[in-house]
Amino acid sequence: MLNIQITKDYKICSDERNFIAMKKQKRKDKNTKDITEDSYRVLGYYPTFEMAATDLTEEMIGSLNVNSLKELSIAIKELKTLLKGLQAPKKA
Repeated sequence: MLNIQITKDYKICSDERNFIAMKKQKRKDKNTKDITEDSYRVLGYYPTFEMAATDLTEEMIGSLNVNSLKELSIAIKELKTLLKGLQAPKKA
């Protein structure tokens, strides 16, 4: 199955029916509240790679920590450049 790491915090995987957008999250021990490991949280299931990449891009833009329109513009251009290099793979 497909497993493409987009950034250190985001990836797109697939199963036999879907492309799956995922975001890394820290897992905490319920008793001690200590961070135990990283895991991935599903952001959504999509019928095409393009749809997963589009929604993942919107999620990434929404989570940016910017303080001006100029910073936002630069960050969006960087994301577009990153995602432009991805080719839509076929599901196995």
